[in-house]
Parts: sequence; structure tokens; C-alpha cells
Amino acid sequence: MFLKLNQLNNNMTTNQSKLTVIKVSCPRMVVSKIDLPADFGIENLDCPVHGNIEINLMDNQKMKANSMILGPHSPVFQNMFFNLGLTTVDADDFSPDIVRVFLSSLYSGRVEFTKENFRELNKISTVFKVEWFTRKCMTFYDDIIDDWELESHDDFDSYLYPLMSWMIDEALHANVAIKDLQLQEIALQKFLNISHSHYANLATGFVLHYLDDFSGASLDKLDIMIKMSGENVSSLVSIVRTSISEIGEKGLSPNSRYLLEHIDLVKCRTVAPELCDEIFDILTEGIDKLTGPDANFVAQLLRSSLKSSFSSNSKKIKVSSKNRRLKTPKYEVFLNVLLDDKCFREVYDRGCEL
Repeated sequence: MFLKLNQLNNNMTTNQSKLTVIKVSCPRMVVSKIDLPADFGIENLDCPVHGNIEINLMDNQKMKANSMILGPHSPVFQNMFFNLGLTTVDADDFSPDIVRVFLSSLYSGRVEFTKENFRELNKISTVFKVEWFTRKCMTFYDDIIDDWELESHDDFDSYLYPLMSWMIDEALHANVAIKDLQLQEIALQKFLNISHSHYANLATGFVLHYLDDFSGASLDKLDIMIKMSGENVSSLVSIVRTSISEIGEKGLSPNSRYLLEHIDLVKCRTVAPELCDEIFDILTEGIDKLTGPDANFVAQLLRSSLKSSFSSNSKKIKVSSKNRRLKTPKYEVFLNVLLDDKCFREVYDRGCEL
């Protein structure tokens, strides 16, 4: 081959021939449809012979992969390799071990999940839009929930709580990190089934345990607990009762306010009437010690919650002067103020002035 090229060059020089350059356009490579997952041979991963794609990992580590194997799995890979002509993939947002497990699965068609690697594998499959891999993530998650041994609830602290906590943590992370609600929907259905069964006490105990650090809980965590409690809100009501016990001195914390805004206090009276009465007593007795937004919020909350439950035909209390502070009212009497539009407006206006 080398001799023929030399002869061609010599002939072109001797005959002073002109070289005509012909541009040939190559058609865009199209990846044929393949039933996935498939076994492409794990031994071909990181092969220097046909690894035409370089994978950049953390700590300057690198791997080799083949575009014709990665492409069929992912529209992201197809676009990178066959439309944009890229020959490198930056995967340094994930640990090298996770990337290796992910790529190995694309080559072999098999995935080995654990509770420890599930989160990152679910995330990387979502980032690269590998549909069959994501489906296997959902199956793994669902199977773990289905394998709960509720009969072992005597071992709640060491078995059930860690498992249930893992389930919620993964659902929250998927929601926040990759905007995926699938795990939350699976967890929600499972939890509601427990709440409506003779294991309802487990659901209640879990909520109390999970929100043990109530003041430090994120709103996402509070929101999923509200949804998972459904109509069985006794545990949440108990948490509210504890959190507002010093409302007159410290006001309302953001998390206390969030729960009060999102729990149906009218319905909760049928579930935990004594706790609800305590909450209403604390709120009504503490409202005259609150100022500004807290006072207005509590007044509106009490009025909206109680007006649907009580008649407004009882004796009214008059607020004779906007400048006079209300004395601490009793729960039964203060209801009349909340149920009377004129009296409520005076209380609301005074809260604004404070």
C-alpha cells in the first residue's frame, strides 16, 4: 500500500497533474432499534480497541466505551455522539463506582441494586434518560416496600423504622433532585394502605418518629407527612399541640404555621377531639399575646376552622375599644367573637395595629 501511494505521488509530480479534491458527505449514523436491555458483552466495556468514547470520571479517572453500544440505550447519548459528534462524556457528577455500575448494566443488560446505590443509579438513569433502567429502579423500590414484614412491628426501631425512613428519604430526594414524583406516589399509596389497616398505629408511630426534629424539618418533609397521614392526622395534631405550647412567648414557628395551614382542623376533631380542643384553647388564650401577622393568622385560622362547626346564635362579646387589650378569653366564649363578622373585624384590625 505504501509503494502504490509513492508511485501515485511520483506520477502526479511527473505529469504535473492537478489533484481534484472530492468532498463526500457521510450520512448521519442511525442507531437501529434493539430490544433492550440486551447483553452486548461486559468484556467489551473499557476496551482500548473499539472504545471510541472517553468517559471522564471524578479524580481525573477515565473509561472507554463504544458509541454503538451506549447509543441505543439513551436519546441523550444518541444526540451527543451522532448529532453533535462528541467523543467524550463528562460523568464527574457521580462517583466512579456508580458510573461503572451504570455502564456495566448498559453493556450486560443486568442491574445489581442495593439500598446504598439506588439513589445515584436512579439519578444517573434519569439524567441520561435510560427508560428500561429507570423502570428497573421503580421495580426495585416497589419490591422493597412489598417485602415489608409488618408482623415484625415489635422490632419497629431496628427494622421497620429504618426501612420506612429510607423509603421516604429516597422519595423526597427524587422529588427535589430530579423532579420525579414516581417514588413519592408509590410510597404514598403504600403508607395510606397501612394507615387504613389494623397496622395504623405503625403509621402514626412512624410520623412521630420521623418528625422528631420538628423545628429542623424541611417543608418538603412536612408536606409528604401530611399527604401520607391522610385522614389519620392524630400524630400531626399531637406535634402541633407540642410545638405551640409556648405560642404566647415565642410566637408561631414557620413549621407550626405550615402544619396549621395545611391540616384540616375541622376534620381532625373527629379523629382527635381532645387534642384539637387543646390546640384551640392554646390558640385562643395566646392570641392576645401575639402581634402582627401571627395574631392575624391565628384569628383567621380559628374563624375559618370553627365557623363551619358551630352556630353563631350564641351570646356575643363586644370589643368596646380598639385601644384596650382583650383579656385572655375562654375557648367556649371566644368562639362567639370568631363567629361574629363585626367583632372579628375589630380583632383583626387591632392585630394589624400591633
